[in-house]
Amino acid sequence: MDPEHLSRAARHGAAQDPLSVFLVDDHALYRQCLKALLAADAGLHIVGEAGDAAEALAAAGRCAPAPLADVVLLDVAMPGMSGVTLARRLCQLAPASRLLALSMHDDGSIVSAMLEAGASGYLDKIDPLPEILLALRTVASGRPYLSASLDPGLRQRLLARESVSGGGP
Repeated sequence: MDPEHLSRAARHGAAQDPLSVFLVDDHALYRQCLKALLAADAGLHIVGEAGDAAEALAAAGRCAPAPLADVVLLDVAMPGMSGVTLARRLCQLAPASRLLALSMHDDGSIVSAMLEAGASGYLDKIDPLPEILLALRTVASGRPYLSASLDPGLRQRLLARESVSGGGP
């Protein structure tokens, strides 16, 4: 983990400061590719990554009470611990960090469970990079976000129930 990420996260109020992002995904190739794509954006700083829930919780514990990052981009389905349980635990350990769920599953019950567990948004792994960047910035600013690729009916129900914004129509 980048040792300077705590001071960056603390300074993040200024417009010139990059948004700190911590990646959690058990698929190493996907995580490394996403890291490379996000690192190419000057407005983002990847402060660390974890390949499983235990690594993510250990990183959050080392940072506590400071935030793990401005945004934790969190895979929903990992071995060893559900994304819902991990989201709840990260919210306890790093309450100032926003969680953005990332999954290849767009099942309404999973999306709802992640939002109820404390995630500020939900992305599908098929979403294009510009949408991922938009979601990161939206969630970091304190506004929730839902992927435009979610089923329109599901999105409407969640928008109505959760007052979540983002994505397409």
